[in-house]
Amino acid sequence: MRLYYSRNSPYARIARMAVVEWEIAPVEQIEVVTRAPDNPLLKVSPTARVPCLVDGERVIGEARTICAYLQSMDADHRSTADWDRIAFESTLTGFLDGLAVWIRETRRPEDYRSSAVIEHERAKTLRCLEWLDGRVASPRGTALDFGDMTLVSALHVMEFNRLVPDWQSGHPVLGNWLDQLEGRPSVSTTQPR
Repeated sequence: MRLYYSRNSPYARIARMAVVEWEIAPVEQIEVVTRAPDNPLLKVSPTARVPCLVDGERVIGEARTICAYLQSMDADHRSTADWDRIAFESTLTGFLDGLAVWIRETRRPEDYRSSAVIEHERAKTLRCLEWLDGRVASPRGTALDFGDMTLVSALHVMEFNRLVPDWQSGHPVLGNWLDQLEGRPSVSTTQPR
């Protein structure tokens, strides 16, 4: 397992503390600079958000989710959780968080906007759209789950704020997935206005 972190991230620190506290081994800890263009985490996760735990093909973000995953490895804390789905949901949350940062930055007075922050979040959004287009699947079961709802919310807030015009033409699988859900009452009655 590999745990990516940045030195002063309080969220990454939580995951690093868990590795030590719970004596989880072996976990290779890799320090990264999150906004550096050569950040090795960019090759692992489209959000490149720390902390990020990689266990084989599974990529898990968010300190709370990483800690729950690490705890589940202990025989006394085994769970039947769907860790592949939970890992996917952690990436979706990172996607939505990045959009929120981008939107907040564009709403600041022009003299106070950071072009570096806007470009960073734009690049993250484009990576996420590309990554999701190859991984999104039909909603699971009759009700939408947390991941489905997070992705719908992210795509709609992105559209509402006109962050990536005509995104569906470059991401047809993802666009089709969203189109299939547009008629659901939970989706149509909660649209951003």
